[in-house]
Amino acid sequence: MTRVAILPVPTASGDFSYCAIAGAKQSQGRTAGEALDELTRQLPEEESTTIVIVQNPRPDRFFGHAQQRRLSELMDG
Repeated sequence: MTRVAILPVPTASGDFSYCAIAGAKQSQGRTAGEALDELTRQLPEEESTTIVIVQNPRPDRFFGHAQQRRLSELMDG
C-alpha cells in the first residue's frame, strides 16, 4: 500500500495549489484531486492502492503560519 500526503502550497496570488507526495514521487495541481491524479499516473500498477492524507490549509497550533510559509519556500525550491 502506498501512502500519499497532499499538502496545500500558498501561491503568490494568495490562493493555494496542492502538492501530492508518495515517497520520492511528487506532483502539483490546482486542486488536491488534480495533484493526486497526476501522482497516481506516476505510480506502478502494484502501488495503486493508496491512503490519502490531506492537511488542512489553515494554520493551527501544530503547524502555524510561519511554518506553512517555510514549507512553501522549501517546496518551491
